[in-house]
Amino acid sequence: MHERQHGLRRLPLLLLAVDARHPVARLRTVVSERFLAAVDWNNETALRLAYVVRAVSPGTFHHAAASVEDMYRPTERAVGATGRVTVRP
Repeated sequence: MHERQHGLRRLPLLLLAVDARHPVARLRTVVSERFLAAVDWNNETALRLAYVVRAVSPGTFHHAAASVEDMYRPTERAVGATGRVTVRP
């Protein structure tokens, strides 16, 4: 990963999102409005996931809630909070 790549080297929990070589990340797809990932996690401890919000123009924006679900047990799911982010010039 290049240092230019969002400067995320300082945020190790985000490496899953940007580095497909991470041993937990099995699939990752980035499209303009969403990020999809398949995670292989068979551990009893919690797995923390995070994402980076990116904007190309200054302004105040609403971001949708992040959600996660078990592909084989869709009743096992979680939804985060929505929010607003302000980008200053």
